[in-house]
Amino acid sequence: MKSKDSDLEIAYKCLKYSIIYSLVPVCYIFGLAFFGNFVERNSPQITNQTQLEEIVKFERKRMQIPQSYKIVSVLTNNEACVSSSKRITNNSYEILLVKPRARESTVQHELRHIKEGDCDRTIDKSLTSGIRYLFWEEPRNIYYQFKDRNVRYSDGK
Repeated sequence: MKSKDSDLEIAYKCLKYSIIYSLVPVCYIFGLAFFGNFVERNSPQITNQTQLEEIVKFERKRMQIPQSYKIVSVLTNNEACVSSSKRITNNSYEILLVKPRARESTVQHELRHIKEGDCDRTIDKSLTSGIRYLFWEEPRNIYYQFKDRNVRYSDGK
């Protein structure tokens, strides 16, 4: 009878730790999304392409991104897209923002990806690349988004 109890205890511990270790990454991802969303909701909205270009110019200077970097900013109505930054060619980058969700803090976030060299790394689908993005690049950029939340282009207008 004693072996059945210990088998049940072992099964219970395995189940308990499986649930805990499954919830930790889920909570982490939801936490990142919640924190990033919180910062964005309290940031002024970008309504047109001219405004976006002015904000990119302002933030680029403030963040000291080299002038040798050509940064093209695109404001789209295509809700199938997500806001992103990517390297087009050597020292040439694109920031894509989706109009209903385009915010000043999103520009800061995407420019931080460019400044920190995240866009210069080869994009692959490896586990290492995913871990680096999820546990280093995104949290760092969300942190700076939060830290710089009171520095806004719209405040200086």
